[in-house]
Amino acid sequence: MKYPILIILLILFTFCKEQASNKKTENNTEYLLVSAKPYINIRKQPNQNSEKIGKIEYGKIVSVIEKSTISETIDSKTGFWVKVNHNGTTGWVFDAFLAKSINYFDLFKAIVKTVPSPNKDYTLVIKSKEEGNEKCDENFNVHSCIFAVFKGAKQVSEPIDEIYPNVWETNTSILASSNYNDGDYQEIEFFRLRAENNFKKESLLAYTTFLHSNEPTHIAPQHYIDGFDKLEIVCKDEDCIYFLTPIDSKMILIEKIVSDKRIKIHEIEDKINYNLIADPDRILFKDSSKLYTIRFHDNAPIELLK
Repeated sequence: MKYPILIILLILFTFCKEQASNKKTENNTEYLLVSAKPYINIRKQPNQNSEKIGKIEYGKIVSVIEKSTISETIDSKTGFWVKVNHNGTTGWVFDAFLAKSINYFDLFKAIVKTVPSPNKDYTLVIKSKEEGNEKCDENFNVHSCIFAVFKGAKQVSEPIDEIYPNVWETNTSILASSNYNDGDYQEIEFFRLRAENNFKKESLLAYTTFLHSNEPTHIAPQHYIDGFDKLEIVCKDEDCIYFLTPIDSKMILIEKIVSDKRIKIHEIEDKINYNLIADPDRILFKDSSKLYTIRFHDNAPIELLK
């Protein structure tokens, strides 16, 4: 009788040992993203009925430190239980709900508006980073809105943060601008996205305004650290024009930086007659009733418009 019992015990020992080895592998940390919406549960043990000890939201990164070698099928998805660490919580999740990459556009929760292109081939989709639309309303609060371009159901551009879309320029490109304003500093950037370059961002014109402040949020360029009430900078590529309102002065100085020196290219006697207009393709400004445009890439850029 003792031999059959020994055989049974040996079989049980071998089975238990295999189960133990199947439950985990060597510790080898791997980093994955949660691909299940809106979250996955962390469980105390590697099974679906185990106690829930936490949640991990869609898009969050987890470090995988252990993995079972026995696959299971849950909700028609086949995978393995993996031990993870997330924000100090260690437990088990089902790896069919993890991925090496995700579509980050899905992280933005509320679709605010869709705009078809003139030929209906492309669609501009605007989303909000916040729950609901209170941070990204019909006026497009630019600090909370993004957009991406879709052709049919396929996304053909990367999402771009903090963008205010202006208009479709042609059937295959978008003219857009980003805008940041915190009270004493404003930055506007005009750019274009074209279908032929897969909607990569093409910068057209950048427009920055500094206001004199005792506690500035941004530092002006080194040539203009102090001595101004208002400084406006308009740049095309690396070429910039500076519109300076000196402290306690009525005039506007228009300058360039050439060989690291400030060069005056125009002067407006009374700032009450001055108005600067920047659009994606050029700078315009008014001096009294006269309208001027500025040419970049030379040292005498003022032209009077007829």
